[in-house]
Amino acid sequence: MALLIKAAELKGLISLKEAIAAVRDGFRDQGEKPAYSAPRIRIQHEDRRVSVHQGGCHRLQVAGMFIHVERFHLQRRRAAVREGGQARLCRL
Repeated sequence: MALLIKAAELKGLISLKEAIAAVRDGFRDQGEKPAYSAPRIRIQHEDRRVSVHQGGCHRLQVAGMFIHVERFHLQRRRAAVREGGQARLCRL
């Protein structure tokens, strides 16, 4: 069963110290079993990009994914590409 969580629902649930420890454990876990987490996947078409970040923690026997969509301002993107820079993003 999928558990869908919005970023706003996570705010304030753990302390900064707990978050740092969790990130540290996650990197250690990733080093032990790098195949457990796949690289990010991005799909882009014109002014839209979908990013999928999938992975897990073998010690906790959990896996999950984070999916988000971005929309570019096409004129800014084209200008940035001409200038060799990056475009600014806006939310859908």
